[in-house]
Amino acid sequence: HDHGHDHDHGHDHDHGHDHDHDHGHDHDHGHGHGHTHDDRDHAHEEHQTASSANTEDLELTALLVQYRSPVAAVSLPRQINARNALQAAVPAQETSRLFNMLGTGFDALRLFGWILLFAAGLGLFIALYNALRQRRQDLALMRALGAPRRTLFLHVLLEGLLLAIVGGALGIALGHLSAEVLGLWMQQAQQLNLTGRVWLWEELVLLGVAALIGAIAALLPAIQAYRQDVGLELRKH
Repeated sequence: HDHGHDHDHGHDHDHGHDHDHDHGHDHDHGHGHGHTHDDRDHAHEEHQTASSANTEDLELTALLVQYRSPVAAVSLPRQINARNALQAAVPAQETSRLFNMLGTGFDALRLFGWILLFAAGLGLFIALYNALRQRRQDLALMRALGAPRRTLFLHVLLEGLLLAIVGGALGIALGHLSAEVLGLWMQQAQQLNLTGRVWLWEELVLLGVAALIGAIAALLPAIQAYRQDVGLELRKH
């Protein structure tokens, strides 16, 4: 009987030992959890501090607003401009103002273009006239072989037309290519959009003007070829 009682007492002692062990385990677990929570709070505070610093460095410089009614399009810019710190800019009005400012420059460029056309026509006339002087003997031989005067006249006239049309077409193509290259550069610089892929029907009119200038420039050399004295030219050479 006494031995069994001692056994029960020892059992209770072991049970108490296990209880103390479990209690110590719970204590260690709670300590580790509290340390992790503190680290997270510290990291969160650092993130908030960095975000606040980055936000303070930023500055709002522009805001795009879309109007709901035509009345707002008239009244809202006035209300914004009434404040000293703000300024309203309507894209359509600013673009129109820009083109009005550049209108004088466009007129000057247009005048310069007409001057270039006149200079090109004068250069074509000089080139055809010099070519006619160098080919007088060839034209005289054509007349001697039976070519009528009208053929010589049309030959020189068509030569001037061909040179003018080909030159005008090459000029238009180079203009479009230059506009495309300039548009790509301006697009990278985030400036005005410009493209050379748009073709206008006015460019056909420009080709017609170039052909007319070529015909006028070739008219005098063609008349000289028509009036050429075949016998005199053959005797000279």
